[in-house]
Amino acid sequence: MRKDDNCLSKGVYSHFQLSGYLTVKQYMIIEYEGKRCLLLRFKNEMKSRIKAIQFTVKQIDANRQTVKSVTVSYNDLDIGWGSLYSPEEGILLEDACEDFIVQLRYIISGNVKYVFKKDLVTEHYDVRGYDNYSTSSQSECKMSVKNNFLKKRRGYGWIAFLSFILLVLAVIALIYKG
Repeated sequence: MRKDDNCLSKGVYSHFQLSGYLTVKQYMIIEYEGKRCLLLRFKNEMKSRIKAIQFTVKQIDANRQTVKSVTVSYNDLDIGWGSLYSPEEGILLEDACEDFIVQLRYIISGNVKYVFKKDLVTEHYDVRGYDNYSTSSQSECKMSVKNNFLKKRRGYGWIAFLSFILLVLAVIALIYKG
């Protein structure tokens, strides 16, 4: 499925977020199997790798009332500093939803869990780490979307490796020729 064919709306996320952690950069609303689905793109602004996140998406109607709140968890992640992350799963939107707000609940990075409450962040350190992530997410509110772009990029690793080998052979040939 090509996302551009069914794209209903896309843009830059403009609601308030705490910088320096994980921020929502862009969004896309697509139609998938007759339903509207929200796709998000995050950026890791922390100087460490993110291993798990949990956030709530508040769906807001035209009267600025909350239609539905959905809590989503992503575990077993490996998002490096400065990297963009787009989950393969989209979030189903209600028909009355006109806008949405993403609120982080927690981020796990190494042995630290960053908990977000009322625009404040608290750090919880555990020497043992946070390997037992909670897997409570509402799977009925998620929808999987294939990412064809990543499938096309798999061949580039082999091309880069082959180019490196050819470069090394060319340098060796120049050394022994001269």
